[in-house]
Amino acid sequence: MWTSTECGDGKVLTQGATSKLLSTIAKQCVSVDRKLPFKCCADFKDFKEFSDFVVTVETGKDNKDSVVKASFSWPAYRKARVSYKIVEKTGKKKWITPKETKNINLDSQGQGVAELYNLRAGYQYAIRVTPIIQKRPVNKQSHVEKIFLRKNN
Repeated sequence: MWTSTECGDGKVLTQGATSKLLSTIAKQCVSVDRKLPFKCCADFKDFKEFSDFVVTVETGKDNKDSVVKASFSWPAYRKARVSYKIVEKTGKKKWITPKETKNINLDSQGQGVAELYNLRAGYQYAIRVTPIIQKRPVNKQSHVEKIFLRKNN
């Protein structure tokens, strides 16, 4: 199991996940770049987990220049990255991380807002929020939500 407890530059604590493994697998300080096995999501304290994910769409003149705002709360972290991709039944689209959403500072309550531009109406998108520790994304902790942008008539 790994935790969200930081133990150094871009590192988190890992340890055995069951009573039996706790006695045989000691705590280790491991880089977040390494593939980390886990049994539970992390050791968040109450009210520190990901929550309050809300997406709003602000449409500009003539249904152009729409801005998708993704807001969320993640008090366990100070920074996050927001990416998106079109959801398709075939093929795998790559995640797009705009420069403006690559390193979002969360406020003192853990609130964050990302503004995403150039998303087209009539498509389903996946929006991914990834926490950042020591300038490195912790991909195994990412939270993904799907949305559908309707066309306005």
